Amino acid sequence: MATRAMEKAIALGPEDPGVHLAIGDYYNWAFRDKQKAMEHWSIAEKGLPNNSDLIHARAMVMLTEGRIQECITELKKAVELSPREAGNFEELSWGYMWAHQFPEAIAAADKAIELAPDENWPYIYRGMNLYCWKGPVPEAYTAFDMVDHEHAWYTWAMLNLEMADGKIEAALDRVAALPDGWHKTKIEVYPAALAEAFLRQRLGETELAKQKFKEAVMLLEKELPDHPKDARYHSALGIALAGAGQG
Repeated sequence: MATRAMEKAIALGPEDPGVHLAIGDYYNWAFRDKQKAMEHWSIAEKGLPNNSDLIHARAMVMLTEGRIQECITELKKAVELSPREAGNFEELSWGYMWAHQFPEAIAAADKAIELAPDENWPYIYRGMNLYCWKGPVPEAYTAFDMVDHEHAWYTWAMLNLEMADGKIEAALDRVAALPDGWHKTKIEVYPAALAEAFLRQRLGETELAKQKFKEAVMLLEKELPDHPKDARYHSALGIALAGAGQG
């Protein structure tokens, strides 16, 4: 459906820079086809010079290629062009984090919070940067507590904090409360049993941990036929098999 919409948009506006900007985004995010994305963004640039959305799009490609300082330079241009756009400050915070420029990252996240106080991601980025910089400090907990507690990345963040802070029982309670017994974000998927297995290992409960790894294997093998091309399930299964001693 999305491909048909793209083809129709090209047919109706073959010279429209906005169309090419959107199609570039489509190729980048749907297919990770950076070459095709860049081709369309180059066309878009002719009609959209110094467009912050276009600069932002290219900066994200630079980040995935490890060109972190170039990404930061581009995102700084984007925030100068659109100083009221919180999303650009969010991504600038993300870029600074990968460069380990944590004070700058937190400042960018704070600006995003100022512009969009009801959004989740600025608080997530603030908390992540504090955690990466200083560990599970109270300020990181405070930042994450501002995130919608039903948000999948809130769970991810709190599990990381609690494990790093040695709060294993709190992490076990959080895992037990996972919706439908699964944790799902765009970068990872795993059943609660897999998370519990690692936590039981931390507590020295090796036999119970192994049982939980085996339970995770069964759950993932059951789901895998419905997600044969989803790397997240394959990755989680590999980890579970290793933990169960079946690698």
